[in-house]
Parts: sequence; structure tokens; C-alpha cells
Amino acid sequence: MAGVYAWMMGGLGITGATAWFAANTPAFIGFLQSSVWVMFGLIGLQLVVALVLGMLMLRLPPVLATVLFVVYAALTGLTISLIALIYPIQAILTALLVTAAIFGALSLYGFVTKRDLSVWGLFLFFGLLGLLLVSTINFFFVRSGWLDWALSIGGVLLFAGMTAYQTQQIKRRLAEARDAYGARQATLYGAFALYLNFINIFLRVLALTGRRR
Repeated sequence: MAGVYAWMMGGLGITGATAWFAANTPAFIGFLQSSVWVMFGLIGLQLVVALVLGMLMLRLPPVLATVLFVVYAALTGLTISLIALIYPIQAILTALLVTAAIFGALSLYGFVTKRDLSVWGLFLFFGLLGLLLVSTINFFFVRSGWLDWALSIGGVLLFAGMTAYQTQQIKRRLAEARDAYGARQATLYGAFALYLNFINIFLRVLALTGRRR
């Protein structure tokens, strides 16, 4: 588990460094804002890498999985670099601290609890599908401010629950690993899963607590 958290923090560090560099490079920000298709293309590439990692990471050689994880973390940094134009740095730092507290508490719970959290799996899966569906409808058709607020709260609760659930599942997967190769695969898979939860909690906490410029 120490390796899982270390790789997760490494991914977050790459994302943060990439986002800071991009946000402080006017030419790059101008490129991102030059066309909606540039941003859609970047997000599309990010989704492709995420799908490959999510579906195949436990089958990929650890070296390839590591490279893809680093690429995904950098792509995420590029896409979220624009939040520096929307929110002041104080709001971003506050959201990071709140996210770290939420994530840390729920991951610790998932690690130490004796309660079997596997029963949460189906509920969390359908909750994620519902969140994606309603968010898409609201973004393209409804554009409701209060619905955005409700979705952000729902997103924090959903990904906090997923953090506890996945921490327990990762712990079990590591315990069942047959050799060092399998343990390395499980470590990278766990790091990626927890990384995604942290990023999603952060973005929703920022939407709830941050005041736009």
C-alpha cells in the first residue's frame, strides 16, 4: 500500500507540475483557447488513455502501464491548467487541502475497517453512470446552476465512497498477488484508481468552495 500511495502522489505531482507550467506559459494557454477542437482533442486523448489503463492495466507489463500512467497524469495537468484562469490560487490551495482531508479520511477508513465494502460496488457503479449522464445532459442542454451545485455535492460523496471501497479492494488484491510481478501490476492499478478519485474530488470541491475571478 505504501507503493500505491507513492505512485498516486507521484502522479499528482506530475499533474500539478504540468498544470503550473502550462498555466504560466501564455503561448500554451493561447493555443488551448484558440479552438474548442483543441481542447476536445486533448480531452479525447486523455479519455482514450484512461480507458486503456482502466480496462487493461492489470494485463499490461508494468513498464508500459507506468508510461501510460505518467502520460495520463501529464495530460490531466494540461486540461486542468485552465482552472488557474478561472479561480484564484487561494481557492485552488483551499480546495486541495479540503480534498486531501476528505481523501485521507476515507482511504484510511477503507484500509482499517473490518466491514466488507464490496456491497458498495454495484451502488457506486450505477451512481457513477447516473452522475455522468446527468452531468452531460446539464452541460449540453439544461445548463442549470443549482443542478451543477447538486452534481458537485453528489460527486464529492460518490468519489469519497469510491475511495474507501477501492482502498479495501486494492489492499485485498495486493494480499492475493502471487508474485512481485502481480504485486507491481496491482500497485499501479491501485495508484491510478485512487489518483482518479483524488482529482475528481478536487474538481468538485473547487466548484463548491472556489469563487471565480
